Amino acid sequence: MPPVEQPPGGVIPTIMMRAPRLNLVDEHYPEHVVYQIEAPFEEARARILAAGGIAEDDIRVTGWKEERALGEQLADRVIKATGSGPRLIEIIERALSEDFGSERGSQ
Repeated sequence: MPPVEQPPGGVIPTIMMRAPRLNLVDEHYPEHVVYQIEAPFEEARARILAAGGIAEDDIRVTGWKEERALGEQLADRVIKATGSGPRLIEIIERALSEDFGSERGSQ
């Protein structure tokens, strides 16, 4: 994994990682917090397929339930997401504020 540099202004460094690869985060960043942000299957499937170049038999579609279960098992916090936009951002910001302090969650 490439090094993650501390962003300026107290912004929390963030890595997006699929659950089966979280061992790399453990290895390189032992003091981390894992958020599992998950959407209902049909919504997640539609987003995956909309990305283009991904077939119905791709592991991200066929292994979704297993990867979701693994993510829930490894996560420090699970955020149930339906849709996107301001409401989801608000939920994530609240989690960051609770986990890292109020001054950091709002940046």
